[in-house]
Amino acid sequence: MQNRKAIVLGITGGFGSHMARALVKEGFEVVGICRNPQNAAADLAGKVSLVKGDVTSVPVLSQYVNAGDVLVYGINPKYHEWSDKALRFLEPSVQVCEQKRATLVFPGNVYAYDPKDKLRFNEKDDMNPPTDKGEIRLAMEKRLKRASEQGANVLIMRAGDFIGADAPSTWMSMLIKKRKSGFVLDAPTEIKTLHCWAYLPDLANAAAALLSQAEELEAYNVYNFAGYEMNFEQLAESIEKESSQTVRVKAFPWWALKIASLFSPMIKEVLKMRYLWRQPLLLDDAKLKAQIGDRYRITDLSTALKASGLI
Repeated sequence: MQNRKAIVLGITGGFGSHMARALVKEGFEVVGICRNPQNAAADLAGKVSLVKGDVTSVPVLSQYVNAGDVLVYGINPKYHEWSDKALRFLEPSVQVCEQKRATLVFPGNVYAYDPKDKLRFNEKDDMNPPTDKGEIRLAMEKRLKRASEQGANVLIMRAGDFIGADAPSTWMSMLIKKRKSGFVLDAPTEIKTLHCWAYLPDLANAAAALLSQAEELEAYNVYNFAGYEMNFEQLAESIEKESSQTVRVKAFPWWALKIASLFSPMIKEVLKMRYLWRQPLLLDDAKLKAQIGDRYRITDLSTALKASGLI
């Protein structure tokens, strides 16, 4: 990679802010484009350039993206607006990367897989989306694949649910509750059912490591990041060990969401994805480990929870 410049969209959010930090450490000049630069994390001040702009505008993006640059796509429409906005928001970034022959980094998820098909998925497994959300994500990845055939380079980092600072709308931030007597942990699944989680700094560092090896990558690349595979019994034990406080595990109130869904389009969409809690869906990241070697690192869970402000 000749250029060492990265443009980050969604820098005020979880994936975008952590990618910005990782790329700065990697030696990239980082520019964040967003609607409200004042909402960017304080620790990014002086390390990245923040500009106000419409991240869904081809002319705006074209001002900042040049040949060989990296464009990090950290945009995520509101859950109930995916059908209308997800593909439409992605298109300008794709077009600019095609035109400028830039690299687009995209945070993939597991929605296009059906946990009924198998337990653990690798990058070559077929996708069989069980919901409309999965169909949308599959369509987005197909568009990215076409982009890689039309001048762009693409890096998809697939992971489970996020853990991290500057990401307040994650499941983990909703499930762990601090009380005077200790912690309450709402478990949306059976206590021994495994679920995969990605600590955002680890995920971003892995992506940055891959970008540093750009000359070894194909035009279209998908890498799984398995992160933590744990059940809620293990999570409770980790919280107790780190905090020295008791953790009471109770069932997540799905019944309350069912009532709320009658009035909230967003909650209605959340309920559609409950199947991801009913049985495990894990990721095989052997390909990533082989590619980046000793740069593959997983932070101790208790450290990650504490750094994320969760305990």
